[in-house]
Amino acid sequence: MLTTWLHPRVAALLAVAALTGCQTTLDPAAPKAGAYKPEPERQLSTVAMPVRMSAAQIQALAEAQFPAGSSLYWISGQGIGNGVDLQMGIRRAGPIAVATEGGCLRLGMELVLHDARLDWMERVGFIKVRKHVDFGGSARVSARVCPAVNSDWQLSATVEPSFQWVQGAYVNVGTPVGSFKIGVSERAEGPIREKLGSIGQRVNDALAALPLKQKLADAWTSVQQPIALNKQHAVYLVAEPTTLGMGPLVTEGTELVATPNLSAYLKVNLGKPAAETLPTPKPLPGNSGSINPKGISVSLTAQVPYDEANKTAEKALKDRPIAIGEKHLVKIHRIEVFPDGERLLVKAGFTGRVGSLPFDDIKGDLYLRGTPRYSNADRTLWVENLEFDVATKNLFVKAASVLANPILTRELEKALRFDLSAKLDPIIEKAKAGVSGLDVGKGVKLNAQANLVELDHVHIGPTAMAVGLNLKGNANIVLEPIKP
Repeated sequence: MLTTWLHPRVAALLAVAALTGCQTTLDPAAPKAGAYKPEPERQLSTVAMPVRMSAAQIQALAEAQFPAGSSLYWISGQGIGNGVDLQMGIRRAGPIAVATEGGCLRLGMELVLHDARLDWMERVGFIKVRKHVDFGGSARVSARVCPAVNSDWQLSATVEPSFQWVQGAYVNVGTPVGSFKIGVSERAEGPIREKLGSIGQRVNDALAALPLKQKLADAWTSVQQPIALNKQHAVYLVAEPTTLGMGPLVTEGTELVATPNLSAYLKVNLGKPAAETLPTPKPLPGNSGSINPKGISVSLTAQVPYDEANKTAEKALKDRPIAIGEKHLVKIHRIEVFPDGERLLVKAGFTGRVGSLPFDDIKGDLYLRGTPRYSNADRTLWVENLEFDVATKNLFVKAASVLANPILTRELEKALRFDLSAKLDPIIEKAKAGVSGLDVGKGVKLNAQANLVELDHVHIGPTAMAVGLNLKGNANIVLEPIKP
């Protein structure tokens, strides 16, 4: 057998030559991503929708129900005792006075008797002769009217009328020494009071004819359409109403005010929403009763799709050497961001040199997990607390422990920062400036302003990470006054 002896130095050189050009490849198993978490429930907003009716409008309505000059009531052939029958008409004299009174109305009108007479039969000799005597008088009727809205948005009222003679009913009796007035008020008052109930019926008939329900239905439909808050920047408000309710009516000055409160989920979009993304329109619901006003909380969401995040991070790092100590360099060539439950999974493709010898070259993939955070101060979304996945750490132990260095994770965190100001600032600025008297439908105007911007959540979705903000403030929808 022939044995060849090599000098140790020559053997070392041959070993180096054999290994020249070889690279270590890190190929850890892809981690299993966590399950998606649902988006947090949105906050409900309350928007007041006052409907006003002035005392002058109510007066016109009342005067149409109680026209001056024509008989409001007619009583004929009503026996009042002792064979005497009463006949009389009642008509309004002068204007109807209307005043507001603690959530109710006070209506007052003067009434006069006309064609009023008492009839009786009187025996003259062997025959009975019908005789009569005319009489007159005037009174004042006052009614406290307290309107309410039922579950179907119909107006009705409780009416409490009162009656008082201004000049009592009297009969003129002529005598040789002059004419005398004989009071018959007690006899006439009972039949008049019996008719007072019809005042309440007429008031309720008039209120039922008012188009309150139609006005609310028109407003309800209008607010379910995208509302252009700013056409220049294409800022749109989208409302998804849930309920509409109101308690007692109130009076403000000389006005009667019904204030339904609209409960709705509100969100604002940059760009007009596509029709297929809008909620299905809902019909006007019934009156759900009093709703405690809470102000508005408008949902504003800014998304960073994962493909956009990948491009932004790669641009910041691609092929830029990251020095880890004096002898170690790493270049990131590819970054991919994936959802991982409430965290993010980052896959970084790299090459690097982890030593001074040729065979110290290394390449492959790194998997890291991090937590998304958002700052309202500079509108920035970033990923922090990046740490290597377990499978990646295990490979470090075997082949490339030098990569487990905070310098590398810090550089990756710097690259995973996303400026959302271009997406958010135009909307936030418009929301803080507010809108006043914005037409959103026929006879429907919106007033709204946000005074506070709050972070609601950072959500990891299947295709994008998203920042959810709430724009807090107040809003109302003003409907044109009801006209009789």
